Amino acid sequence: MIRTVKITAFVIAACLLAGLSACGGESDAKLDDRPAEQAADCWPARTLPVGNSSHTGLFDGNIRQYLLHVPPDYDGTEETPVVFAFHGLGGSADVLVAYTGWAAKADDDDFIVVAPQGLGPVPYWDFVTPASEKGSDLAFVKELTEQINNSACTDEDRVFATGFSNGSALTFALACSGDFDFAAYGAVAGAFYRPQCDSAPDASIIYFHGTSDPIVPFDGGPTPIADVDPVPETMAGWSAHNGCASKASVEAISSMVDEYVWGPCAPGVDLEAYVVKGGGHTWPGAEQLATLRSFGLTTDDINATELIWEFFKAHPHRG
Repeated sequence: MIRTVKITAFVIAACLLAGLSACGGESDAKLDDRPAEQAADCWPARTLPVGNSSHTGLFDGNIRQYLLHVPPDYDGTEETPVVFAFHGLGGSADVLVAYTGWAAKADDDDFIVVAPQGLGPVPYWDFVTPASEKGSDLAFVKELTEQINNSACTDEDRVFATGFSNGSALTFALACSGDFDFAAYGAVAGAFYRPQCDSAPDASIIYFHGTSDPIVPFDGGPTPIADVDPVPETMAGWSAHNGCASKASVEAISSMVDEYVWGPCAPGVDLEAYVVKGGGHTWPGAEQLATLRSFGLTTDDINATELIWEFFKAHPHRG
C-alpha cells in the first residue's frame, strides 16, 4: 500500500514537471480549442503586472533592481516591443521613466519599458567594463535582456536602448560592445566613440545634446565621470563606423534646434543628431524638474521621447 502511494505521488510529480499533456487527459484538447486570437505569438500567455512594478533579482552574485512598466493593453499573447531606459549619474529608474515620459508613451503606443537601476550610494553605470566580465553593468544588462525576452511576450526584433547622461554613455557602450542585439539606440547628453567600437556591428543611433550643457560639455572636456570628446568628433566616429557620408545634412527645426543627418549609411542603418543651441544638460521636451534647473535650459521645440520612439519604430532589427 505504501509502495502504491509512493508511485502515485511520483507519477503526479512527473506530470507536473513535464506538463499535463505528457500524462494525457484534457490538456491537448484545451490547447487545440483555444480561441484563434490567442493562437498568435505566445501561448500560454506570458502575463505581467500592468503599470509600474519594481523587481529585484540576483545577477552574477549581485542583487540588482529594475523597474518594469507594462502598458494596459498588454495581454501576454501578442509580441510587444521593449525599450530599455537607463538613468543618469545619481538618478533612479522611477524618476527617469516619469521625467522622460517613457511610461506615458508606452501606454499610448503599446510597448514595455524596462528601467534598470545602477549600483552605489550615488547610482552609477560603469560603461567601460565589458559584458564578458562577471558582475559588470554590461553583463547585468545582457542577462536582464535575456530574462525579459524569456518571461514576457516580446518582439525580439524590436528591443531598443535609450538613456540620459551616464545612462546615455551606457547606451553608446551597448552599441559599441558587439555583445548586444538591440535594434536601435536613442540617447541624450552623453556620447562616445572609442577604437574598440570599430569591430561592433553597425548601429542606428539618434542623439540629442545641448551646446550649453554644463555637465557634459558639447565641445568636449571633463565631466564628473571622465573626459569626453567634442560631440561633432564623436558623431563623426559613428558616421565612419556606419559607412555613412562623412558630412551631415543640416536642417533648422527651429531657431533653437538643428537636425543633423548622416547618409546614406550602410543598408538599414541611420544616424541622426539634434543639437539644441543654448540647451543644457536636460531631456528635450521634458518637464523642467527643480532638481535639474541648475543644469540649464530645456527646449520645448522638440520632444526627445517622441522622436526617439519614431526612430525606433522605423528601425526593427535587420536580422
